[in-house]
Amino acid sequence: EVLITIGVILAVFLELANFDIFGKVGSAVRYAMFGLFGIMAYIFPVLLFIIFMCAALVKDRLKTIVSFSIVFFLMLCALAHLASGLSLAKPVTEFFTDGAKEGVGGGILGGLIAAGMYLAVSRTGAYIIIIVLLLFSLFIRSSLSPIRANSSSSNSMDDIYDPSSMLRS
Repeated sequence: EVLITIGVILAVFLELANFDIFGKVGSAVRYAMFGLFGIMAYIFPVLLFIIFMCAALVKDRLKTIVSFSIVFFLMLCALAHLASGLSLAKPVTEFFTDGAKEGVGGGILGGLIAAGMYLAVSRTGAYIIIIVLLLFSLFIRSSLSPIRANSSSSNSMDDIYDPSSMLRS
């Protein structure tokens, strides 16, 4: 309960700081979050709250959930940076500045990931890799699997449709 309360307070503070409500302290927090995460700074407090909730409620898979939540968020930052149309061929410090001052892109973290992938596999390849990693981290984090879902639906159809029942009638 204490962990959840701390998570709520921290998430609310960070979210309100994004809207420049807390004076100089809030402005500094906003500048740092937008510099690190770009436009995804609005989503970061929500992710932080979810991580605190998982820490309090889900003990058995905590490391997996937190790890893949972080991967998911970083891929969102990279996707935001790619989608923003900002140049990827610039000094690293400008990724931070673009996010902090203008609230665009994926901040320094998203910019570094996007630029690295862009250099390695082109813009299109970076989009593909990021989307695949987003889906992968979502499936791992949520314990969903398209393969398992498909096999369970075919099993349930086998239960519903039994050809031998037609022979009995």
